[in-house]
Amino acid sequence: MSNDFKIFDWKGNEIKEGMTIYFVQTSAMNFGRFGMFIPDGVGGGHSIYESDEDYEKRKEKQNEPIWHLGMPYNVEEKNGDLFYTTPKDEDDYTLSFQLRYRKDSTIAIKGISDTKKLNQ
Repeated sequence: MSNDFKIFDWKGNEIKEGMTIYFVQTSAMNFGRFGMFIPDGVGGGHSIYESDEDYEKRKEKQNEPIWHLGMPYNVEEKNGDLFYTTPKDEDDYTLSFQLRYRKDSTIAIKGISDTKKLNQ
C-alpha cells in the first residue's frame, strides 16, 4: 500500500488485500416500543402497541452481548488504498467502498478473528 494508513480487526490483526472481512454486530438495537396503526377504511383507525412488560423484557436484552457476522466483503487494494467489495449479485454487479476505521465498527477477518466467545 502506498500510504501509511493501516486498518486492524478487533484483535489487532492488520487487514490486507485478499482477505475476507465482516462488520460485526456486537449489541442489539433498540427501536423503541413496537406498535401498529390499523386503518378503519374511512380515514380513521386505531393503534395497537406491545405490552409494557414485553417492551421492558426486550429493552433489557439490548444490554446482552451478541456476536453476529454481517455480509462477507473481499478486501482489495486500489490506487494504494484498501476497499471492501460486496460479493457479486444475481446481475454480476459488485459495490466497493473505501475501508476506513470507524470507532463504532467491529471488524473480523475470516478464519482469523471471526469467532468470539461472548465473555472475551
